[in-house]
Amino acid sequence: NAEKKRAKCAQELFCGGCGVMLPIDKGTNFFELMGIENETFEIDTAALDVSYKKMMAQMHPDKFMQKSETEQVLSASQCSEVNAAYTTLRCPHKRAVYMLRRLGMDFEDMTSATDPEFMMEVMEASTDIQDAEGNQDAIKKIRNEFYLPQMESNCAAAAEAFARGDVREAAAVTARLQYLKRLRPLIPDKA
Repeated sequence: NAEKKRAKCAQELFCGGCGVMLPIDKGTNFFELMGIENETFEIDTAALDVSYKKMMAQMHPDKFMQKSETEQVLSASQCSEVNAAYTTLRCPHKRAVYMLRRLGMDFEDMTSATDPEFMMEVMEASTDIQDAEGNQDAIKKIRNEFYLPQMESNCAAAAEAFARGDVREAAAVTARLQYLKRLRPLIPDKA
């Protein structure tokens, strides 16, 4: 009976027998939901994108307009949960915060734990971007010489810290990722 089953992952969102959408099991984490086998910081974001698009194509509320009210509500709820999982796992900072919570650390705003030297570098980059006033070459230089290398090295450090189970180091790296996340809206992809 489909009503008694609960989905634990992307592969189980619909009953195999009757095709009815299943509610997501409350114990399901975002990695499981999105079909990611190993709960690690390093994930294949291209595979995450594919999984997300496939899931949304199957469960989008527009596909359930002619179904029962229960299925319409379930579709909206499932889409909301999948969207939350996707946006959390897609963003390195949000993924790190989520993983810390799963390890028992409630990471709020720990920017005070950030290395003051790193904080100054990010603030200088932010000021330089604002001073560039649309100078795409200057912004591109900041993106390529500061932002992208910092993101790469901090994501690698986060992956290592989580792999070792070093929650304290993972939190410190997450704070640095939080600062870098604040720069992201100032740096266009095509600078």
